[in-house]
Amino acid sequence: MGGPGANTRPHQTNTRRPHTKSKLGCKTCKRRHIKCDQQKPQCRNCTKHNKLGPPDLKMTREIEQHLRQWRETGVSPFPSLGVTVHPPLSEYSNTDLRLMYHISNIAAQMEKAESPQHSVWVSRVPLFLNLASKYKFVMHALLALSASHLGWLTESPGTLQLSYYHRGLALNGLQDTIGRFSMENSDAVLAASILLSWQATDWQGWAGIMRGTATVIEQMQAWKESSEFREYLEQNDLFNESPRPNAIGLPESQRILIHVHECLRKLEPFVQGKKEESKGLSDLMAFVRNIKTYLPFESEDEQFEHLHPCGAGYSSCQFLFLKELRKTPM
Repeated sequence: MGGPGANTRPHQTNTRRPHTKSKLGCKTCKRRHIKCDQQKPQCRNCTKHNKLGPPDLKMTREIEQHLRQWRETGVSPFPSLGVTVHPPLSEYSNTDLRLMYHISNIAAQMEKAESPQHSVWVSRVPLFLNLASKYKFVMHALLALSASHLGWLTESPGTLQLSYYHRGLALNGLQDTIGRFSMENSDAVLAASILLSWQATDWQGWAGIMRGTATVIEQMQAWKESSEFREYLEQNDLFNESPRPNAIGLPESQRILIHVHECLRKLEPFVQGKKEESKGLSDLMAFVRNIKTYLPFESEDEQFEHLHPCGAGYSSCQFLFLKELRKTPM
């Protein structure tokens, strides 16, 4: 019997409401043992608590072995690129080294594919790496580009955040070096400007980088014969001081999109059964289908906003398509 003041309420048993377990939830939710809504690129729980999770670098045992050998011997895993000046590997983390490996691998694969339009990638990636060994802001621009591509492949918020981190350091270093612009550092300034222009995510930012690049090229004309970027300096019109998107009428835009989608569809047999190539092609085809719903564009900002993902997808996977097409006669 309970004495005076005893609690007469019936005993309540706390029960945890069960939820359906999923193997597709993000790593952070699994670690915290909570339900994940599996939203991409980041679930609501991670967004709410600002939990990006570790970057997904598509690391494999083979790549780990290559990185270990690279660090031990100082010899690049991609000798065909002809990189003559190697960055001091002791100054870089395994994550940085993985990003260097990834961007070098893309260039090497495009070289094997013998793409007629690979001159910037194949001939300039070794130059970018050489300059990056001497100028940290060029290295950050290169690592940002590599992380951006890996983020596109993995849809990992942590990897994308890694690209933003390196991009910010690259921009800060570039601005500081421009204040001390000279013939000696001009190639590094131009290299970083080119790399960052490929990563711009908004029209104003891209236009600003292009205008800055045009100014750099104009100042470099006096010593262009001694620059490693002679072909850029000779084609100054590529960096117009007032770049504007091309205006194309609605009927013509729709015709072009239909033609592009049909060309992409013909590539499907060549990438069947190949996960990475199939994803790239599927993303591009979905992009072309969806972009028609936004036509006509009302402003330059809107045009850049909607067309920018296409550039990221195309530049990221074109060498994979070339490699597969080369195996099969058309």
